Amino acid sequence: MDYKTKNKLFEIIRENNINIFEFFSALMTEPSNPIQDQFGPCGILCGSCPLGSGAAADSADQTRKHITDCQIPMWSPFVVGGEAIDWAAVDRALEWMTTYARCAFPSVLAALQLGRHPPAARSPAPP
Repeated sequence: MDYKTKNKLFEIIRENNINIFEFFSALMTEPSNPIQDQFGPCGILCGSCPLGSGAAADSADQTRKHITDCQIPMWSPFVVGGEAIDWAAVDRALEWMTTYARCAFPSVLAALQLGRHPPAARSPAPP
């Protein structure tokens, strides 16, 4: 992220009294569209990062589908150790990863370019 963009982001956050954690969390549910050759604030090329590229979330979604399509919970108790697996917990974990295992940075850039931020991300006004 260049210096100008970073300053613009922090300026918007300060001016609008935005809770940074809530801002990024709200944007993490949006699909990310990494810009080719864009580096995140972490210094990693977005397209090569499993979070920035969406690969981690996509992989969790595919794994969830494979478990369902192959009916693994149905036959797993007949394989050593399979009876001990809580498949409902596995499904919840994969659903969570599908939604949240992504980087918010590409969505933050898109939000800045559109001149918006999620209303839910605003902190209450100070007393």
